[in-house]
Amino acid sequence: MDNVQPYIKEEWHLELQRVCKKLSNRQVGKRLDCSASLVSQVLHGKYLASRIDAFRDKFRGAFMGYCVQCPVVGELARDKCLGFQQRDFCATNPTRVQLYHACRGGCEHSRIPLEEVF
Repeated sequence: MDNVQPYIKEEWHLELQRVCKKLSNRQVGKRLDCSASLVSQVLHGKYLASRIDAFRDKFRGAFMGYCVQCPVVGELARDKCLGFQQRDFCATNPTRVQLYHACRGGCEHSRIPLEEVF
């Protein structure tokens, strides 16, 4: 039986289908910092709905202009926000120091689990 996930009817997924008609899965994956196979799984509804949030937010930020209000830099595309959360600490750049601490200090947009912060 084909287990297609319910997110395939959502607006962002329809936009993913349109984008993937113009760009390859590899090009989309490169923009989202993920593999072409992950893009394919999501595109065909094979990726688990319980794990789709990060991909959806990255896609919406990169291709649909979805932004969040960052406490450090102001309006920020969601894919960039998620990218900052994955960066290592960098003491040589004051903005990166602020972002590092904000992402781990209770920012409402952070996806970093608390157990990784403490």
